[in-house]
Amino acid sequence: MTFPQVTQQVEMDVEVGQDSDEYLPDASDGTSSAKDDPLSIADRPTLLLPEDIVEEHCFTFEVDGLFDNPDPNCKIKSRVPEVFSGCEWRFLIFPRGNNNNYEHQSISVFLECAYIDANEGAEWKKSVFFTLALLSVYPEKSHMKDSHHVFQSRDKESDWGFSSFTTISEVQDANNGFSVNNKYTFEARVVIAKGISSIWSTLPGYDSKMATGCVGLKNQGATCYMNSMLQALFFTNKLRKAVYSLPSNETDTSVSLALQRVFFDLQTLDEPVGTTQLTRSFGWNTADAFMQHDVQEFNRVLCDNMESKMKGTDAEGTIASLFEGRMKSYVKCINVDYESSRSESFYDIQLVVKDKQSLYDSFDEYVVEETLDGDNKYLAEGHGLQDAKKGCIFEKLPPVLHLQLRRFEYDIDADAMVKINDRHEFDERINLDKYLHNPGSEPADYTLYSVLVHSGDIHSGHYVAYIKPKIDGSWCKFDDDKVTNVSTEEALDGNFGVDKVNGQIRMGSKGDKTKKFTNAYMLVYIRDSCVNEVMVPVEDDDMRNTLREQLLNERQKDHRKIVDAAEAHKYMMFQIIQDKEIAENHGFHLFSSDTAWTEMKVHKLSTVDDFLAQAGEVFGLEPHQMRFWKFVHRQNGTMRPHAEVLGLEGQGHRRITELENWNALKGSNEKLYMETPREGETALPQVFIHEKRDDRTRHNDDVMIYLKDYDAVKGQLTYIGSCVFPKDELMAAAEPVMRQWAGIPDGVPLVVYEEIKPLRIDMVNTERTFRQGELASGDILTFQVQTRADKHCKWPTVKDYYEYLAHRITITFNCIDESRNEPSIELELRTDMKHDEVAQMLGSLLPLDDGDQVDPATLRFHLPDGEKSSRPVFRGNGEIMLETMIDSMTIDPANANTLLYEYLDVNIVELESKVPLSIWWRSASGEETEQRLLLEHGTTVSNVLEDQRHNPMIKLAPGGSGKLRLLEIYDHRILRVYQENEACEKIRQDDRRARLEEVPLDQLNADNFLNVVHFHREAKKLHGSPFLLAVHEREIVKDLKKRLQAASTATPCEFEKWKVAILDAEGYNSKPKYLKDEDSVQELLSNELYPRIGLDHPGRPSNYRSNDAQAGAVVIRN
Repeated sequence: MTFPQVTQQVEMDVEVGQDSDEYLPDASDGTSSAKDDPLSIADRPTLLLPEDIVEEHCFTFEVDGLFDNPDPNCKIKSRVPEVFSGCEWRFLIFPRGNNNNYEHQSISVFLECAYIDANEGAEWKKSVFFTLALLSVYPEKSHMKDSHHVFQSRDKESDWGFSSFTTISEVQDANNGFSVNNKYTFEARVVIAKGISSIWSTLPGYDSKMATGCVGLKNQGATCYMNSMLQALFFTNKLRKAVYSLPSNETDTSVSLALQRVFFDLQTLDEPVGTTQLTRSFGWNTADAFMQHDVQEFNRVLCDNMESKMKGTDAEGTIASLFEGRMKSYVKCINVDYESSRSESFYDIQLVVKDKQSLYDSFDEYVVEETLDGDNKYLAEGHGLQDAKKGCIFEKLPPVLHLQLRRFEYDIDADAMVKINDRHEFDERINLDKYLHNPGSEPADYTLYSVLVHSGDIHSGHYVAYIKPKIDGSWCKFDDDKVTNVSTEEALDGNFGVDKVNGQIRMGSKGDKTKKFTNAYMLVYIRDSCVNEVMVPVEDDDMRNTLREQLLNERQKDHRKIVDAAEAHKYMMFQIIQDKEIAENHGFHLFSSDTAWTEMKVHKLSTVDDFLAQAGEVFGLEPHQMRFWKFVHRQNGTMRPHAEVLGLEGQGHRRITELENWNALKGSNEKLYMETPREGETALPQVFIHEKRDDRTRHNDDVMIYLKDYDAVKGQLTYIGSCVFPKDELMAAAEPVMRQWAGIPDGVPLVVYEEIKPLRIDMVNTERTFRQGELASGDILTFQVQTRADKHCKWPTVKDYYEYLAHRITITFNCIDESRNEPSIELELRTDMKHDEVAQMLGSLLPLDDGDQVDPATLRFHLPDGEKSSRPVFRGNGEIMLETMIDSMTIDPANANTLLYEYLDVNIVELESKVPLSIWWRSASGEETEQRLLLEHGTTVSNVLEDQRHNPMIKLAPGGSGKLRLLEIYDHRILRVYQENEACEKIRQDDRRARLEEVPLDQLNADNFLNVVHFHREAKKLHGSPFLLAVHEREIVKDLKKRLQAASTATPCEFEKWKVAILDAEGYNSKPKYLKDEDSVQELLSNELYPRIGLDHPGRPSNYRSNDAQAGAVVIRN
């Protein structure tokens, strides 16, 4: 291949003293040096395929006297540009390096690009691979470097290259042959590529946003399935707008806010988006982020969560309007006019892939009719056994159609789950009219917009998503944090799976063995008639201004944290408190958890004068008006100011790091007390003079004492200030200060106490010195007027008040019955109050409808135990104290110091003398409702069954057995049937459920039963409600399935997709043994020691509302 060769005359444009910050940093990362490569610049290989190349050009630039100018900042630019591909191209050379170069030891060389005749604001882009060379008379010593860059209109700089192209000493070395008569020749090879080629994404510096307009999501460990689904949901624009409209709070536990944050970042950021806050809002920890899940299962759970969050908002109904369709399951008699049908909704469709060549084949299989005849005739009400057709058909298809391709199935022969890699074709456009019961006038034409792909096998794998972000746009591949442009062929044909020829996998033309593991797992089609509504453009105005401002503020704070963290090693953090903040604390110590500290970030190189000047700006004081005391932790658990550290004479020039062993040097915040002039004064208070000391200057032996005034009449504690005393002064010397600052007349006797720590308040003898009293700086003296301490005061003495503070607690009471809509009540109580005292106080604030007060004996307290559960408090003899009641309270901050109350129909004493029992009545339709019973001691299961048989809330089936039984349920398994003579107080209710149900007719006299459970793929992943079936003699699996379907309440169409297996009842981790239709049930059961029948199917999708909290492997807990 030949290239146009251009040799320029030497043109120097030397600009002295120019700021070279305008030039880009070294682009040498990912490049290679070819100093020892004998190939010419034109022959150097590139990573581009021939079809990716638009054009190539080579040109040279000869410089006369490269190093003649001594100015270290001079630059040389070719005056006459090379013109090709609509741009002007120049060399830009810094002979002694640009500002990014260390001490000007290297030469810097850049390639400059300028678009010709570009209108102002016009968008343009040039994807370029280039080589820059300094030629030598010895070809093998020519120095070359390769790089790549996208020159475009949005760039502030139009050059790219190498700050450290090569060292100056190497260029000036005559043995290298770079200079000929002081002339140096540079050469450039520029290859213009087609847009952003596939190889571009593998190179360092690839920018997804620049290449595709989209950004990816960071993988936390094994969250590729979540990332793929989130991208597909994000580009369902109507859903994104609905998410933006949701109300949210400012906490990380809000799923709504976390999802809004992810969508907003995907929409506005130029770099990959993190999902840690989203998974944290799900209630997940780090281990959850490393667990692989099914992408469709995650979609169901997330949509279900969003749908619940949208209730009562403007977005209510969005999920159903996008994804909900309806299908009809039916059985239609052939010879008589009778049809039984049931209509139900769906949010996604699972299609069989195995042995199906196309999507249409899978749909045909889904709606195929089964003939019921011979021994399998249908029992039609009023018509007896009849030949019939059984099947299902779609009544309505949704605007957005989620199709899951069943790539994972159980292989009976292999006795293991396997991945189906068969080739399964799907078209970009499909028509589904033939699968609709009544197609209607609007055709069911759909266009493909997302293909979620799984690579790997049953044990491990990776998800990516191919998505068409815009209606008329091209396809992009979303592979976690990287997004690339791809062709339609790659998005569709490349994910069909593999062909089989004579039962063998046919490899691709390149023998790519990994390709057989990569295929489509989920497809997202949008109905053509709804596409403008679904893909409606999302504008900035679609997000609430308050939400946008909140998210932008979060982003700024996060950026500030990053900057601060990068510079943290240069600074010390101080937290400073003054008298005015201490005065806001009316309890123990000098500050509380609510105290607002002023923070100062101080450079470690600062002197004391620098520190005081900075503090002066913060607090509006002069340096001489501030003195700082360092807080220290004492052995008794308190924290008090201990010693003066800043503001002393003679410190000004010294660095603050030289004065103390600061905690701030170890990364902790340093707490300081700032002593300032008292109100109305301009100078710091001097020491209170001892009679033997003439000067007022402070000595190292002086002590700083903090004073509090207790008013027994008001029951109020007030901080009045601090003062310095000589250590040998009598403590009585503090009394004039106390009277003056508290406004107490002279002659009024005072009683003084030392606040040592909570529950240790000692009276002091003021006739002793501070030294004799062992008082030190930071100690607190609390005083009161002696005449006010009479019996009419609630807390007569300082000790009484401090004792009250030690036992004081604020409790929030909430009604356990949320339907009553009663407001929360906050009460200030003592931890040593008894149960009945608390009930009496609360009952006085809970008026009944007739205006009377609630009888406190009919109140029962509960401790919150999680978001929706609670544990009752046992009253006993009524002597239990509040401290004991809340001792086992949850450590969840959301429920700290919270008690729930319940209205009882009986006296709590009578309640606790009986046996509470919760039973769950399971109706014939499978619904379960709770019945709470209060039983006498000695009540048996037989008594309960008899009472419940006459309970109007228990609806027995017409023509049924009329006999009830009580089952013990644990972890979705039936453990046993309770014996009728068992005592009810022995029934476990902590982790068990007592289920009441009517005995089916065929089980009245049965001796053997099948214990049936629901599971998904693994025996340990149980879900749903288990049930019993009677064993029928000589029954085969095909007949058993009919009884299982009827007992499970699943529709025939739904049950068709379920698999039946035998599970070892004792082997929690045992492998399921899947059954064939012709197998004998009794023979199979005889080979098992503790058999269970398992129904293998996923937990019910979002449109099925289940009482089962454990359904599904993916759980969003908030």
